[in-house]
Amino acid sequence: MKNRQHYIVTNILFIIMKFASGQSLTTQGLFWYGYNLSIQSKKNWSLLNEVEGRNFMEDMGWHQRLVRTSLNLHSVSPGWNIGGGLAFFDNISNMPGAAKQRNHEIRPHLQAVFKYQIRRFSFEQRFRNEFRFFKNIVSQNGNHVDSYHFRHVRFRYRYLVYYHPVKGESSERFSLKAGQELLLKIAQSDNGSVLDQNRFYAGITYSVVPGFQMEASYIHLIQPGNLNRHFQRHIFRILLIHKINFNHDTHDKSN
Repeated sequence: MKNRQHYIVTNILFIIMKFASGQSLTTQGLFWYGYNLSIQSKKNWSLLNEVEGRNFMEDMGWHQRLVRTSLNLHSVSPGWNIGGGLAFFDNISNMPGAAKQRNHEIRPHLQAVFKYQIRRFSFEQRFRNEFRFFKNIVSQNGNHVDSYHFRHVRFRYRYLVYYHPVKGESSERFSLKAGQELLLKIAQSDNGSVLDQNRFYAGITYSVVPGFQMEASYIHLIQPGNLNRHFQRHIFRILLIHKINFNHDTHDKSN
């Protein structure tokens, strides 16, 4: 109930701010789909590889493509994991049907995750700092250059609540999740808005076979934009999660 009230209040404030500032609201539908491969070692280390495509529903044109790799150390303290990684983003267009203006981004990150469980509920808080570098489109003399410039550090705080309807060892087979993520630009080279995004999550995860999970979720994304425009995005996401665990005598084999 508290999460629902927070969701409603946040959106009301967003709409009031939009009209007060005279900015327009652009609503879009997107489809995200991806594959995550997680490899767990015998020494509390795990390697996560993510590949994802993001398309507009209106014309199935590209919005973004990304590849991310993260190395994580588990159980550094009860409930705490730490890690870091690197992502490459191919930002293609912010509007369906618009001319493609590809803007490549390199994004290193550092993070800490805290998890705990109470009966059938498990809770996760993630604290992540991203260091965003964008490719220079043209140089001062008008020639294309192959270099990147730093734009800002982005802080992300995400909390998720999982509910496991089934007790015992089968509890991980099926779960429901809900949560929110706030993204803030805390150090930037320009004078843009501090608020970068606000995301609300709701989803379901089902284990197809041991080592493979399917996740279907809905994300409501709010993002201040440029040129007096705000974005409100309704995102439907399908994710295939593949886990290989070397902590067991046997592990899941990839295709």
